[in-house]
Amino acid sequence: MKIILLATALASTYSLAGSVTSKLIKSESFKPTESEKLKEFKIKVSDYRVNLSDGKFNLGTKMHAIYETTSPEYLRDFVIVQYIKGCRFQYIEKHGQGLIAEGIVREFFDEIVPFKHTEWVIDSVDADPVYNSHEQDRHGLYRWNTVKDSTHHSTENYFYEETPPHNQLYIRDMPSTAFYEHYPELNGFYSSNTSLKNLRHVF
Repeated sequence: MKIILLATALASTYSLAGSVTSKLIKSESFKPTESEKLKEFKIKVSDYRVNLSDGKFNLGTKMHAIYETTSPEYLRDFVIVQYIKGCRFQYIEKHGQGLIAEGIVREFFDEIVPFKHTEWVIDSVDADPVYNSHEQDRHGLYRWNTVKDSTHHSTENYFYEETPPHNQLYIRDMPSTAFYEHYPELNGFYSSNTSLKNLRHVF
């Protein structure tokens, strides 16, 4: 059985984190009617803001995909595969002249490629199409939360460390944050951006 959700994340990057605020912007739940093993598949999408120590800030979007089975023995029977379409790019403007730079690269199926996908592709850094898998344990990097139905990082655990006391696992995706830098001496600015569309399937 396959469940599909389309989520669009327009975001983009920097660092030096201070406080972080987050707001839930989408929450959807899918309950299959023909599966004896899969109880529910949920998507939560949040926008967040990272306040930097110098008073500037970054903006980003994060997604959690959660699945719950009817029994703990079925947790490894399902995986999440993510498809993406889009790119990461930088924009530079000096003295009124703008330039889009597409030199950002990424890991993609064990290769380093430009971060530009003009067609839908499976989003994976290694040969396994499963999102966030590990070569030693395909589900090991999936997460579970001490507080059921929560995805808060302060109470989350990795599946490889311990089996959850409930029948729920999830993954998290956080595309790069967006930031903007103004350069008055050049009468210009610089921005780093990510524009992605995402499809997630549970198999």
